[in-house]
Amino acid sequence: MSNIRKKILAFAAVFVAIFLLSQIDAYAYKNFSSMSRDFDIMHTGRSYEFVMPKDGQIRFNANVKNIGSVPGTLTISITKDSLLVSETVIQFTDISDSTPVTDTIIDLKKGTYVIHCELENDSGNLTYTAISLYCSQEILPTVPENISLLKVNRVDSFEEIVKKNYEELKFGDGENTDIIIPFKVKNGDGLYISLGEKKGGFNYIQGSIYKDKECTTPVGKSFRFNYGDEYQDYFRSLAGAGTYYIKFTSNNYDAVGVTSFLVKLYEINSNARTLTSGKSTLAYQDKEGKKIRYKVTVKSKSILGVVVTPFLNSGGGYATFSLLDKDGKVISKSSKVYARKDDDDKEYISEKMYTVPAGTYYVQVTSSCNLYQLKYIDFGIVKNAGATKSKAKTLKVMQTQGAGYFLYTDKTSVVDWYKFTLSSDQYVKLNMQYYLDGYFDYEILDAKGKVLFKLSEQGDITQGNMVHWCSNTYSKGTYYIKVYKKGKSSSLTYKFALFDSPYGEY
Repeated sequence: MSNIRKKILAFAAVFVAIFLLSQIDAYAYKNFSSMSRDFDIMHTGRSYEFVMPKDGQIRFNANVKNIGSVPGTLTISITKDSLLVSETVIQFTDISDSTPVTDTIIDLKKGTYVIHCELENDSGNLTYTAISLYCSQEILPTVPENISLLKVNRVDSFEEIVKKNYEELKFGDGENTDIIIPFKVKNGDGLYISLGEKKGGFNYIQGSIYKDKECTTPVGKSFRFNYGDEYQDYFRSLAGAGTYYIKFTSNNYDAVGVTSFLVKLYEINSNARTLTSGKSTLAYQDKEGKKIRYKVTVKSKSILGVVVTPFLNSGGGYATFSLLDKDGKVISKSSKVYARKDDDDKEYISEKMYTVPAGTYYVQVTSSCNLYQLKYIDFGIVKNAGATKSKAKTLKVMQTQGAGYFLYTDKTSVVDWYKFTLSSDQYVKLNMQYYLDGYFDYEILDAKGKVLFKLSEQGDITQGNMVHWCSNTYSKGTYYIKVYKKGKSSSLTYKFALFDSPYGEY
């Protein structure tokens, strides 16, 4: 029984070996496939499928060997297999052992193709003709053409940083798909990098900036763009003006064809500069606490205002301001202003207002955010106050308003005077809006000079653009309002009105 089993197993092994040898000998890996097959009078035509996974090129080879007594040739056709129509892409005729197809490059679209081989000879009688064929298809790596230089955009406001007009970069699918592309900057300050998705196919893209084309001298840390993130933005500090190179590396071992993404660069100024009233500018701090000086010129007595809007506008943060004269000498010491919602309740801002005479100044700024927008404004000021108590400006409840200012150059002895007269006992609300750098105070006095109200006795007086009100029921008579600054370099612009109800306000 044992010998019978051994004979059966041996016979089976021989049968399988003969069967396999009589079949196609095929070999394939990701980008390469091959086929060996014999043709004779019993098998004059054979076909097999080939799948092209992308739009691209293949390298095609076909070698034959006569194994019969009568020489023959092969005709090979490559046809696009479609449900609607079959289209012959290319045909090779008279392939023989002396005329093979060698390293022929063929352009193909993504899809399924049929490679058909047909045996022929000169006589048409194939009885004694036999040919052995070996052919291969190598899918060539896609090497896309990219732009030669990345554009660097100059911007002056956040409104100019938009998610459009990106440049497209493309990775191929060969062994080395790195993209090394130069860009040029005029000032060499901060670089804002924005990346976006175009055509997926990567796990992530790693980017690094270099000073040299060989990518041996890095500038700052690398950055990473993950697949699935529609856009990602980065900031990097540069090492001066000139040409730099960004090296992009795609992490994807299964890429087929072109993988593309979007890139846009902005150069952000980090240097001192001259400002124009009403126009915005963007600034970049390459390190925390860096101070940037902005030069401004006012032509008459004015409020000199500076508004800082941080790029990361999610609340919190601050900006620090100092006012200097034309020679860089400090006028008003450093003042930290925490961000608050603007008047439209849209975004957080830090603003600083100085009341100044005509002249040239520097505003020195540092922000808790390394990228911020700064806007300088100036507007005229008026005063209708009396310079002494005896010349106090007369105000009427619900009719007139007081307006005045104190320049940083004014002495603390300067006082603004107002008065109002009531014909009977009356409720009066004083509502004041002011722009303050430093300290000030105001008082309400009766006709005999007794102080009925003093702002500083109510608590701390907040700097900035503020509104304050006080109210009381006053007896019939005349009352005086006294406004003055406290602190040598303090400056103030204010206006106020008197109302006869708690609801009166600007």
